[in-house]
Amino acid sequence: GIKGLVFCKVPNLADGRSGLHYEQFRIVRRPYKAAICTLIPACPEGKVTDLTTGKFTAAMHPDLSYDGKRIIFAARTANKPTDEWNIYDMNLDGTDLRQITRGIGDCLDPCYLPDGKILFSCNKPGFRDEYDRDKAMLLHTCKPDGSELQQITFNLSSDMASIVMNDGRILFTSWQHHAEHVATNGIFAFCT
Repeated sequence: GIKGLVFCKVPNLADGRSGLHYEQFRIVRRPYKAAICTLIPACPEGKVTDLTTGKFTAAMHPDLSYDGKRIIFAARTANKPTDEWNIYDMNLDGTDLRQITRGIGDCLDPCYLPDGKILFSCNKPGFRDEYDRDKAMLLHTCKPDGSELQQITFNLSSDMASIVMNDGRILFTSWQHHAEHVATNGIFAFCT
């Protein structure tokens, strides 16, 4: 009964290694030239359509709207260290592209919320991790036009990789660096 799939295509590096580097459930190197694609119908003979190459240097973290008509995702327009990842959404066929966030830091892991708002992780300036090494990724919400930005988690490390559960609660991964009662190097915890 599945009509199609939306996925992120990540090219391998020149030496054949994966273009996506994960370390302890976090992305260390965000993939250059990653693209949001569809496969319709959802079968080996289906047609793969690249929706973002040519519009972005890289795009990842797709999520479908509740009615299945729009895709929200994180994307970057250039491959410079100063270029931020922002949140965009578009129709399932790649039309009606809209930018949701701008100028607030790297915005990743977006998803639609049942109340019509958008949820995402962001390393907004002014919030650094407990060792002042990096900006902390914290959860934020906003309206689909980017207005009413609200930070909803306050962690000394980072909160990311969120999903909306069937009952409407948010499940996310939280880096608990000083969770030494569990592990000396800290842990990733699932939180709601």
